[in-house]
Amino acid sequence: AIASSNCKVVHYDNCCSGGDISTTLQHVENLGHDRVVHVDGLTVELLDFQRETVKWALEREKVEGGIQRYSWLKVPLKDNNVGNRELYYSPILNEFRAQKPRVVRGGFLAEEMGLGKTVMSLAL
Repeated sequence: AIASSNCKVVHYDNCCSGGDISTTLQHVENLGHDRVVHVDGLTVELLDFQRETVKWALEREKVEGGIQRYSWLKVPLKDNNVGNRELYYSPILNEFRAQKPRVVRGGFLAEEMGLGKTVMSLAL
């Protein structure tokens, strides 16, 4: 039940044990980062947690492989019938894909209402 030559995505239950959503979120969660010191062009002073969030967001922009690095795993193929093709698995979507996922930079800014998401976005 991997991917046939005519099928681009195959769902597969109970694959890659341990690759659940909570494990993936631990990799992208902001658990305390350095603070951005100064943002050119921003006339308001950011609070400490906002400066940490901006620094975190800037770090996400530079992650090699983009955010897919955390959500798509390259599956090692040992079957000689498959050839030299690559296969990728997403534990979040619970699906296989034969094509390498596009590189997408960034992340999600999910703060409580009123904590300054707009000013943090402008600081980027």
